Amino acid sequence: TIRWQVELAKKYGVYGFAIYHYWFDGKQLLETPEKLFLQHPELDMPFCLTWANETWARRWDGNDRQILQLQTHEPTHEKWKEHFDYLRPFFADPRALRIDGRVVFVHGALRGEKCRVLILKTLKSVAFAKVLEVIEPSSERITPDCPYFPRCGGCTYRHIRYEEELRLKKQRVQDNLSRIGGSDVTVEEILGAQDTLRYRNKAQYPVSKDGKVGFYRARTHEVIECEQCLLVKSEADAAAEALREYMQSCRVAGYDEKTGRGLVRHLYIRSNAAGESLVCVLVNGDKLPKEDRLVTLLRDACPKCTGIVLGTNTKKGNVILGDRYRTLWGSDR
Repeated sequence: TIRWQVELAKKYGVYGFAIYHYWFDGKQLLETPEKLFLQHPELDMPFCLTWANETWARRWDGNDRQILQLQTHEPTHEKWKEHFDYLRPFFADPRALRIDGRVVFVHGALRGEKCRVLILKTLKSVAFAKVLEVIEPSSERITPDCPYFPRCGGCTYRHIRYEEELRLKKQRVQDNLSRIGGSDVTVEEILGAQDTLRYRNKAQYPVSKDGKVGFYRARTHEVIECEQCLLVKSEADAAAEALREYMQSCRVAGYDEKTGRGLVRHLYIRSNAAGESLVCVLVNGDKLPKEDRLVTLLRDACPKCTGIVLGTNTKKGNVILGDRYRTLWGSDR
């Protein structure tokens, strides 16, 4: 019995049990040991669950092509929540093994919030997690004003009030100076921006191989198409839309980082306070088909555009600017 096993383990100095946990998108196998531990709190033995995340096959006799139980995980919020809710009582059990002093960084959570989280990675002294559900939200949490947040990696704090964003940034600088740098310098209050929308005078749009013009998803090179960015000037959004129309109507391919094929790599726009813009299209070559069509679309989209430049960048990788430029229309300054 499980009680006899606990007594035997304690007799010979075993500190705790690692109980195998088998979960196949809600279907369980060999779950009796873990459930017995939860049902009998009098069993005095620390424990943890070891999630055996693999497909079951007849490997013991060499017939590993015969699948007995396929390990599948549907990538939906509901499925992750179902699994977490099942595991939660085990984590809350006072006998569950813990590592003292480990800090858990939860992406997307705010100070004082109560959340259900999923641990993504554990290291020696820290762990990293993401929010599955906000149970008790902070008073600083707001509804994001951008429909692309958080898929787009351009912004981090669109779900919190601006005053809290300033406090968090100040605290980050203070922590870096004090904890990492060993300095006793006290960081002063951050002076907030007068305008928090449409203030950036430079915009850089990566272009995907299938013609998406937008921004990278956080920590990836996957382009999230963005038709309206709340940080850049409106003429930058207009230029991006004009480039999309050109690529679609003229059947011009975007650049593929993996293969090095395709033409259009980036769109780069600089604007001034008067609304004038200089537009640069970076390509994997020296020319584009129907360049006059591109110029027409960009000029119509950006009436105050002062120049349109074609930049050549044939180097592999994700470096934006190239080493050769040719003015298609107007001035290059």
